[in-house]
Amino acid sequence: VVVTVTENNNGQTRKIPAQDLHTFLNTQATQLKNMGVEMVIPKLSFSKSDVAQYLDSPPSGIDARLWKQAIADNPSPTTLLPVPLVGFKSLQTRITAQETQNKAHCGRLDTLAQDIENLNKKQADTVAALTEAKRKQLELAHRVLRVLVKQEITRKTGFTISCEEEQLRGQLEGLAGELATPTQFKGRLNELLSQVRLQSQASVLAGGEKYTLDQYAVQDIKSVLKDQQEGIQALVQCVKEDVKDLEVIMTGLGTENSK
Repeated sequence: VVVTVTENNNGQTRKIPAQDLHTFLNTQATQLKNMGVEMVIPKLSFSKSDVAQYLDSPPSGIDARLWKQAIADNPSPTTLLPVPLVGFKSLQTRITAQETQNKAHCGRLDTLAQDIENLNKKQADTVAALTEAKRKQLELAHRVLRVLVKQEITRKTGFTISCEEEQLRGQLEGLAGELATPTQFKGRLNELLSQVRLQSQASVLAGGEKYTLDQYAVQDIKSVLKDQQEGIQALVQCVKEDVKDLEVIMTGLGTENSK
């Protein structure tokens, strides 16, 4: 626990020096011990003059050139001071302190690495959730568009086509014509479709991951195939009726020739 005391004298605030506070608290040692205080130590710091005097006077037994070199090699002159090591015991104490500090730093680095790994996992989960949300949003937008189309068709039932709708129809027919041109988009789409089919077959043969279509895309494909099937059936029915008409005509012609 760090204790600081300030006094207000005639509107001027003065901080009590740590040494004076330490002396006063030592006179109250009995009362402090009853309160659970075991020791009082003043928290002191060097003044600029003290630091300058310490650096200008090399310790006994230390060469002045080595002392100046130690001052020059100080990585943080504002927070650190060079301290001489005399004897192997001092060196061993310094090495032990450095090893302890190194272990503390390594432990902190391991903690930071674990935190970074957890953050990376959370980021990956967030990106996956965001991708899923975008996919669902696209599906919902597609469903809303289908509902709007059906609602607009129901609302416009019985009305004639407006000029704007006629222009839009012309633009859509133009786009459909461009898409149906074999040498342009249709050819490219067929080529891409062939490549996708080849990759899908290669992936299945290699035992790779299988891909599935979106349910709304499957519904669209089923709708298109259904329309094509109905068109083929109508064409077959038309051909059958034409064949029957031809048979009737041939029968009539044969009867007239026999007469």
